[in-house]
Amino acid sequence: MRKFQVTLIAAAVALVGCSDKPTDSQVKSADKPAIEHVIAQSRIYANLPDNALAYVRLPHVMSVTTAKDNSLRNAFGHKANVTEINKLRKAINDNIISQVDPVIQPLIGFLLHNLDSSLEVAILPNRVPGMPVPTGIIEGTFNFPDTAALQQTLSALTVINPAFVHTPDAKDPNKGSIAAGPAGALYEFNPTDKRLKIAVGMGLTAADFNYYLDQFDANPSHPMLALESQIDSSHKGLFAWVAAKNLLTNYGPMIPPKQMPMATHIGHD
Repeated sequence: MRKFQVTLIAAAVALVGCSDKPTDSQVKSADKPAIEHVIAQSRIYANLPDNALAYVRLPHVMSVTTAKDNSLRNAFGHKANVTEINKLRKAINDNIISQVDPVIQPLIGFLLHNLDSSLEVAILPNRVPGMPVPTGIIEGTFNFPDTAALQQTLSALTVINPAFVHTPDAKDPNKGSIAAGPAGALYEFNPTDKRLKIAVGMGLTAADFNYYLDQFDANPSHPMLALESQIDSSHKGLFAWVAAKNLLTNYGPMIPPKQMPMATHIGHD
């Protein structure tokens, strides 16, 4: 029996001595595999001004197959999956977008091929007091190789409606406008981070555009964030939020009398 115990102990020592103990870096690598993202991170949600009336995030068509903060994060974020998703995106562009009606082809390509993120929309009160029409700020990441490619696509988009007129800025090629009568949009493209910012409203000027963009800054205490993080912590999926109190403050007089009690109840803190 004693010989058996000695043999057992010796075997255990040998097994321990011969085992390959993983290094700290190996453990760290195993615990945190590299995550790759097909869809760029959203931005507006974390920078909403306190007076925002509403926020809407429209997910990218490929968002269901990309890494999010859930149990499938490592699988969807694996390099092999990202490679296949990029192949699928190319196939959609080559075999589907090219087959649609040429009139709407630029719009489909703009949203399915060029867009690299969710599309975020923030609704802000009009800069001019008493103006009934709010202003929308739209932002997303687009894979245009340069500003010239963006300008070409925007000009093609105006073919959908002859009333639209695309005018690049004469002084800054990264800026421009699309007008349709009194309504229109001003845009600004950053060729470095590929972010496209668009302001949509009535009678917008360059000063208005800068004013609205200046409203966006890091705002970690915004009341929407707590709700948004519970619903979609990836900040890339479908999400909508309305600030009833801000709507009541800015547009209360325009609410029909019969709906006022309900609106007041919803907008009350």
